[in-house]
Amino acid sequence: MEHKTGFSKLIFQENYKEKIADLKKIKPTIISNPIQEDPNYSLLDYTIGYKLEAIENIASHRLNAKDGLEEARKVIILGYDESKIKFLALEGTAFFTTHTLVIVGNDDYLPITLFTINFYTKSKKLVEKSSFIRYSENPSIDSELDYIAERNEFLSFWGEKNSIMFIDGPFIGGNITSYNLNLIDNLLQKNIIPIFFVKNSTSNLVVNNIPELKGNFNSDLHWLHHFLESGTRSNIFKYTDEHNSANSKIFFYIKTLRNISPQRVEMHPKVFSLIEDHFPEMINLIYYLLLVHGERSNLQIRPIAIAEMFSRESMRLTNFTKMFNSMQFIPTMNQIRFGGK
Repeated sequence: MEHKTGFSKLIFQENYKEKIADLKKIKPTIISNPIQEDPNYSLLDYTIGYKLEAIENIASHRLNAKDGLEEARKVIILGYDESKIKFLALEGTAFFTTHTLVIVGNDDYLPITLFTINFYTKSKKLVEKSSFIRYSENPSIDSELDYIAERNEFLSFWGEKNSIMFIDGPFIGGNITSYNLNLIDNLLQKNIIPIFFVKNSTSNLVVNNIPELKGNFNSDLHWLHHFLESGTRSNIFKYTDEHNSANSKIFFYIKTLRNISPQRVEMHPKVFSLIEDHFPEMINLIYYLLLVHGERSNLQIRPIAIAEMFSRESMRLTNFTKMFNSMQFIPTMNQIRFGGK
């Protein structure tokens, strides 16, 4: 399998050094220890009007891991995940993110990781001091949108042609939807098939719209945990935004092991149309990659899990403590009381 020579490297955001230099000038006063964060899509606005339809009869379908292994030997596989750390300061909020894309090689996983830093403040006076410090009334939302924009540029540039890309996170999600639609268009131009994965979802989209299920279950996962056996998938559903039909998705759930919550798999309808003739092979590939990861406590598709590991290790190797000490950050009383130095 051929792969880009640019893989297996850590790269830094453009103007990264200038951002660090500007942060040193303002000497932010940290008011909490670093906080590990996952993207919080619940902070974004979600569509109210929609249509849901089952495009297969409601039933479970048996999967075949052996066939998935055979498919894995035929295709180029990519996985994406990120790691994010938040620092709260009196002057604003800093977010450090590592974006990692891995390609599954013949004998190893080859990563490329992008490191980014963003600082948000409500102080217009601080914003005037630097073109890299951003004014924000809501850093939580703005940081999520900036993260998505960074992710899209990164994946569009580094994605390997003629591959399948597995991406951690939902495809449909209010303000992120337009970003994901642009990403899909960019990836399809390179003949990359993007497929999105959602763990631990609280969605009740299906159970609220299927008459025989409504009122009987707390969430879709509650229903599917009882409905699906190990090694099966649900039927396929289609979601359509009534205000904008472009905001549509095909999705289904996979349950790998007993007493392990199912996962949702999502893709755009035009992606589904490209793989529809090979849909059984694709689903068996996903099932195989879920099983081969082997961690019951963190059961996810292996290329994404490996990308997550590289992201977290890259975050550790950047040595934030040393970096922040060099900025002469001043800890507050609470930080000292609870273990800060």
